[in-house]
Amino acid sequence: DEKVAQGPMMTLAGRAMGAGTPPYMSPEMLTAPDTASYPSDLWSLGVSLFELVTASLPFTAESEFLWAVAIAGDMDAPSPSVLDRMDESRRASFDHHLAQAIGRSMEKHVDRRFAAASDMYQAIYDCLIRRGEEVYSVFISYRVASEAPLARLLFDELNHTVTPGGHRVTVYWDAHRLVKGEDWEEGFATGLLNSLCFFPLLS
Repeated sequence: DEKVAQGPMMTLAGRAMGAGTPPYMSPEMLTAPDTASYPSDLWSLGVSLFELVTASLPFTAESEFLWAVAIAGDMDAPSPSVLDRMDESRRASFDHHLAQAIGRSMEKHVDRRFAAASDMYQAIYDCLIRRGEEVYSVFISYRVASEAPLARLLFDELNHTVTPGGHRVTVYWDAHRLVKGEDWEEGFATGLLNSLCFFPLLS
């Protein structure tokens, strides 16, 4: 016997609307599931990102039978924007390119969404690069004197280089922590916590 779904997060199967969890289902999955393809997955991913950013779902419905109305009832009305769910201060600092990428993945008409998953990936990746740190830090640590030449080589090769994304790399080398009785553990912890990359040289 088919079980009745309890709540919006219940995954449905065997229904005319197709199989899926209603809040994350695309308009075509809700209204014509036989025509649904990978763009429906991009829609679902967009809804997940929307929820991650705003802590709310883009659409709401009182029952499972009303999700098709809430999401696909008016195909000319745009999907909600993540920016509309933010207060003014957060909206001003949020990456609008990321908001556009999420919005494009949630276009109600399939031909207006990303043409491929790789296109959506690239759009979001570009946002991460654009908003990334201006300087990436790398911490090189070693405990025995025999590792000093390799540590020096890594330092010379990496320090003040530039990543493909245009970020400058600064390398911190804890050699000075191993002389004059200074606290190696304190220096190690500080370097590890303050750096993006960590290269331990172990013998």
